[in-house]
Amino acid sequence: MKCKNCGQELASDSNFCDKCGAKVEIDEAQPIDVSDLGPDNIDDLMPKKHHTFLICFLVLLVAIIAGTFMYLSLQDEPIIKKKSKENDNQTIIDDYAKEIEAVASSYLLDHELINDFAEIKELVEYDAHDVSCDNTYINIDGTVYLSECQIDGKHVDEVYGRRKNIATKADACDVVHDSDEDTLQFYVDKELISVYECDHDKCDLYDVTNYNSCYDMIAIIEDGDNKYLYNYQAIQNLLDPFREVIPVMSKDRYLGFIAQDKKTEKYGYIDTRGTVKLEFDYDRLGLIINQKLNERTFNLDEDKIVVAKNDKYGVINLSTGQKILDLKYDDAYLGTSDNYVVKDGKKYYLIDKDGKKILDKGYDMIFAFKNVLIVSEDEKLKIVDYEGNKLVDKEIDLYMTYKMEPIGNVFGYNAKQNINEITISVDKSEVDGYETKEYIYHIDTKTLEEK
Repeated sequence: MKCKNCGQELASDSNFCDKCGAKVEIDEAQPIDVSDLGPDNIDDLMPKKHHTFLICFLVLLVAIIAGTFMYLSLQDEPIIKKKSKENDNQTIIDDYAKEIEAVASSYLLDHELINDFAEIKELVEYDAHDVSCDNTYINIDGTVYLSECQIDGKHVDEVYGRRKNIATKADACDVVHDSDEDTLQFYVDKELISVYECDHDKCDLYDVTNYNSCYDMIAIIEDGDNKYLYNYQAIQNLLDPFREVIPVMSKDRYLGFIAQDKKTEKYGYIDTRGTVKLEFDYDRLGLIINQKLNERTFNLDEDKIVVAKNDKYGVINLSTGQKILDLKYDDAYLGTSDNYVVKDGKKYYLIDKDGKKILDKGYDMIFAFKNVLIVSEDEKLKIVDYEGNKLVDKEIDLYMTYKMEPIGNVFGYNAKQNINEITISVDKSEVDGYETKEYIYHIDTKTLEEK
């Protein structure tokens, strides 16, 4: 082997020329004599490895594999997602319903009932999805039935719960008195729900205000001389027997019951869950005439009721027992929304909510309407305004004094408003009974006519 720079003959293992000092370059095209090479020189003869190319190849391969996987995943996502949604619809509806049930159960601890979902809707906290149901029914025990629902704007077929036929239409309810077994059998939608075992031969529903046993799970049962509030869903009496039970109703639904304790003869108020809202401590709660509350002593819309205790009368809130008018009067009636008729001594007066007299003058009786008073004085009925001025000159003759508790339907005289008219009834004793004369006062025209 010769030096390419000066032509000097070189030894086979030379790295530099002995003559000129140039680096020895091997011509790869020339054959190489490897006969004298040892094991340590083999690496020098191997081709140099190009790692960059290998690394790039591997990166490209990984990228291709990853891209392929992502593409396949994206292609499958709608199918997987759709399947997951279908499986989760019931879970979403269930979770939403359970949140409603939690709120409803808590709400019912402080309220007698829930009239509809709107009453508690704002209290329900569910933000996971936008859920609404066209049919949201809350049973009286706080359980929920949902159907016709939308999740995030899309209609779904899933439903929740069961609508219990408790507060339902009248023709779905039936009570059968089995005289052979001495039982009352309660049916809802032809399904036997409960059986009450009678203690006396006289045993049936206590039929007041066209009572229907399906409402609110409570039946009023007359068993002998006893009246019971019977929860036919739980199959139990709510409290001890009563002498009298009068339902307080609104739109065919029970709000509660005014009841008279059989032993003490005191009155109290019980809600539809069997909770005593007013203790049995009153001589009167309203005026009950023919198994109904007299409207002059009870106003459901304003939650007012006349009460008596120790021969003194006042006005309270029925649902809370909160005092509205002190129990210090000899008698009391409700007037309009902001006045009351009270007896102080021998005369009746019109007072405001603070107990101040609206009219200084007292009368034998006062019927208060908006801007119109029907008053009795000197055995005559007169129609006056709130300052005592006559609205019509004509006076109506009276034949009897006013009776707080009438004999039959005879009050002596009475007055009731019907929109723009006030009907005045005057009872007159006859040989064979009573004759009732009726008069109509027209509020708009301020005229009085005899019917």
